[in-house]
Amino acid sequence: MTEPLYILSSAYSGDEAAWTEGLTGAYHSNPTEAWEIPYNFRRLDKMVAGAVEAAIEAIQKSGLKTEDQAGLNIVGVSHNGPCIYSEEFYGELVEADNPELISPMLFSESVLNIVPSHVAIALGAKSGVFAFTTDLVNFFDIFDTLMLLAATGSWGAGLLCATEEFSPLATRLFRGCDAFPGEAFIDGALVCAFSSAPLKHSDAVGLTVSTTSNHDEALAAMRAICAAGGRVFPSAYSDAMPLDEVSVEAPLLSLEDMRTQQGFMVSRLAEVVKLVRHADAHTPVVLLQSVGSRWKWITCKHAVS
Repeated sequence: MTEPLYILSSAYSGDEAAWTEGLTGAYHSNPTEAWEIPYNFRRLDKMVAGAVEAAIEAIQKSGLKTEDQAGLNIVGVSHNGPCIYSEEFYGELVEADNPELISPMLFSESVLNIVPSHVAIALGAKSGVFAFTTDLVNFFDIFDTLMLLAATGSWGAGLLCATEEFSPLATRLFRGCDAFPGEAFIDGALVCAFSSAPLKHSDAVGLTVSTTSNHDEALAAMRAICAAGGRVFPSAYSDAMPLDEVSVEAPLLSLEDMRTQQGFMVSRLAEVVKLVRHADAHTPVVLLQSVGSRWKWITCKHAVS
């Protein structure tokens, strides 16, 4: 069995919205005031600035020492990625009636790893930098990957940075897609500090991931968790779940809010953060997702010191 990944702390920076309440203590309208911009930053936008500030706050709350920052692994995950600068830059060419000058790659400002690489530069982290892009359904797979990497023994601690940026054009495109029924698209950065082992004097929560394509196996697992006094929370992104004889809690994210607001990877990580806050040392809490024939769940339990 894979050893748990330990969640140490979290912090949010971005748009002020009701569904993000409780993720951190404050909303930051000007993230760059909190830290000095490194000279070797390629560029700085709200997405990067918010991720850096949330990373700094998460480290301060985690129990990690300042001297540990150089060894941190920085992991970024985004569905949409950076787009505002590119849209403004190429939009000028379109307005000037010079569309033939536009690169079809849009590579110059839409690179996938811009957030984790800039967070690493700002913190002086010199270990691994990883970037993932995924859809809403497969977000839990990120934790599978982190646990496998931690199991190699080469990982100590790191930061998981979920970030999204929505330009006016991207927002219009998503609003026209049935898969994203939201009316408001929320920019922001949510960062979790994690480690392969609980830190002394920290409030770490152990996280494991389980997967099955067998409904009866998933049902048996949820029954066992409930029988042990655990709590099962359905993901807001899950299909309807036929779980007979299993007491299921209300979703951690409001389904009504999710019909009107979208945060993509930020809101997906927000579910996990909220699950962590329900964990205790005696009984597990579970975030359960069912999509098609695939059942996947995250189990959290406080580390016993």
